Amino acid sequence: MRFYAERTYLMGTFDIEIKDAQGNCCYKLVNQGKVGYNYGLYDVGGNKLANVKQHIAFSFKNRFDVDVDGKKVEIVFTHKLKINGEAYCKFTGLDLSTEGDIHHHDYSLKDDSGIVARVRLIDYEKPDMSDLIGTIKNAMNTPLEIDLRDDEDTPLVLALVFAIELAEKCDGSRYSG
Repeated sequence: MRFYAERTYLMGTFDIEIKDAQGNCCYKLVNQGKVGYNYGLYDVGGNKLANVKQHIAFSFKNRFDVDVDGKKVEIVFTHKLKINGEAYCKFTGLDLSTEGDIHHHDYSLKDDSGIVARVRLIDYEKPDMSDLIGTIKNAMNTPLEIDLRDDEDTPLVLALVFAIELAEKCDGSRYSG
C-alpha cells in the first residue's frame, strides 16, 4: 500500500491528510496542541487510531511514545558515533530497525522478515547550500511517500513513520529538509 502526506506538518500545521495512491484521504494526523509534539492519528470516520507524543525532558536524544490500541512503543532517535553521524532509531516494544538516510527522508523500517515500510520524498534532491532558503521551501512542499508491506498494521506503521519524521525535525545536528 502506498500513502502520501504533505510535509507541512513540520511547520506546525494542525491537520495533515494522509492520502492513498488515488488521492483519497485515508487518515489524518491532528496536532493535539500540548507541550512538545503531540499528535493523534485518525481514520476518515474520526476514530482515533494512535497517539504520537514527544517525551519532554532534558535529554540529548529525541524520544517519542507511540500508542496504538494499548500497544506502546518508545522510539529513541540517535546517531552512530558522533552527534552529527548517521541517524537511526531504537524501538522498545517492537523488533524493528531503521536503515537509510533519515535526515534526507530516504529510509526503511525493517523487521526479521524484511522491509516493513519504505519512506522517501518524491523528487527530492539533496540540499544546495548556495540557495538554502529556496531549498528548504521546496523541500517543505515535497510530499512524503510511504510504501507499506501489505500485511502490516497500517495505523501503527504510519504512527511510527511520523514519530521518526518529527524526531528528525527536532534534531539540530544536520539540515532537516
